[in-house]
Amino acid sequence: MKGKMGKVICIIIIVAMFTCSVYILIVKGMPIPGKNVWNNEEIAEEDGDNGEEEERKEESELRLYQIGEEITFGPYTYKVNSAMESKEKGNFPAPTDYSKRYTFDENGNITGDNSYVVVNITIVNNTKKDKVLYLNSMGLAVYKNNITDECDYSECLSSNKLDGFKRKDYFRTEFEPSVEYTYDLVFIIPDESLKTNEGQLVIRRQDASTEKENEDKMRCVEVKFH
Repeated sequence: MKGKMGKVICIIIIVAMFTCSVYILIVKGMPIPGKNVWNNEEIAEEDGDNGEEEERKEESELRLYQIGEEITFGPYTYKVNSAMESKEKGNFPAPTDYSKRYTFDENGNITGDNSYVVVNITIVNNTKKDKVLYLNSMGLAVYKNNITDECDYSECLSSNKLDGFKRKDYFRTEFEPSVEYTYDLVFIIPDESLKTNEGQLVIRRQDASTEKENEDKMRCVEVKFH
């Protein structure tokens, strides 16, 4: 009797294992359908980042870019439209906070041995959310001569279309998704260096989500002023 009972138990175990295996093979091995086949309702796929990563464009390669080329870097696409030097103040606040370093007349025109360099740039936010970018994170490096790699460097000191020049967060700029924003970025460079007519606008990465893990920190655009 015990022998028969043991055989029955073994058969039950084998059948149970076989049934379980078939279930796993059928249910787990098959792809999940896009619809619930029992009640014909759509199944929403979860997306932890709301699709923002899919929306982001592939970053432009690391190389020296030219005026007019689009550069996708971090969440933004940049395009330098033009660059020019001038002693006269344009449609931007004169950065008189730097009067200990540079000299200005009563109209904000720059005097002495330096000049304004105005770089016109267009920026687009490629994500689905509003983003914040600090325009003074961009800088201008101009070669001192055509022989060495020595440069004069200026951070962005002023810009048009921004309010409250004296505010500490003056350069803090909000970008709505997929909208083109065009600004004049204002730098000050020694006249002697401007004679080389060779400079580079430095665009720094400002995407907080990738800044620490990505050592690729900047893109550069070759600019000429005259």
